[in-house]
Amino acid sequence: MKLQFVKFSGAGNDFILIDNHDGRLSLDAAALARALCSRRLAVGADGVIVLDPPTQPGADFAFTYHNADGSVAGMCGNGGRCAARLALDLGLGDGTKVRFDAPSGRYEAEPTADGGIRLSMIAPRGYVPARSVDASGGTWSVASLDTGTPHAVVFLADEAELRGIELDRVGRALRHHPALGPGGTNVNFAAPAAGGWALRTFERGVEGETLACGTGTVAVAVVAFLSGRTERTQQALRVASGETLRVGFAVGSAGGDGAAGIGQVTLSGEARRVYTGEVEWTG
Repeated sequence: MKLQFVKFSGAGNDFILIDNHDGRLSLDAAALARALCSRRLAVGADGVIVLDPPTQPGADFAFTYHNADGSVAGMCGNGGRCAARLALDLGLGDGTKVRFDAPSGRYEAEPTADGGIRLSMIAPRGYVPARSVDASGGTWSVASLDTGTPHAVVFLADEAELRGIELDRVGRALRHHPALGPGGTNVNFAAPAAGGWALRTFERGVEGETLACGTGTVAVAVVAFLSGRTERTQQALRVASGETLRVGFAVGSAGGDGAAGIGQVTLSGEARRVYTGEVEWTG
């Protein structure tokens, strides 16, 4: 069959989005992700997002995200913002916001004045302060936080060190390190930058560096606050694409197991339709 899709970029994180909110399609989304996400051999993307029919009251659609290797992620922040943009374009929601359910919980999104999308995220949980981890010939000070997906955060001295780090080697070693959880983790390296932070992310499921990571950006902002590196609850973070994502949160909110009551988390930035296409799909 001819399968229609929309290619989106969320600050450099790129996705193949498929509209199935009316349930007309029966898809093996994991196989689809493995087939279509391969760069140079297919469409190319960090993952595949399917907008499925809602399964819970109050939701406009269900969000399913498969990494490029076919694995399912509990959430993808930039993918969620792109899915919200497409849903609004399709007329879902009330015209000003949409609500959707992902494996990690209920999310809400709305347009911003600059044309981006602001995503309200679940409270972070499972905060583990920085501890020393030996990996790839060095010792790294690594904090952990779950922002819908698990993340490790390493702060570096400055942007020169951030640019120079061998992300594929060090990120891969930490991504699989047993001290950081049996299922592995995403790994973020961050450094102070003008107005906030610069960061690079090694994403599990992609198994390499991506140009942006929404849940990773949130993890860096929250860990920076909890570790005393900043007092700001509104932060700007520049990702590898050069785009800036903005994270906001409140302190003393309910929820946020192990994350000092951090809640009301928002992630804002670009969510841009790149093109619409179709592929022959027999899976």
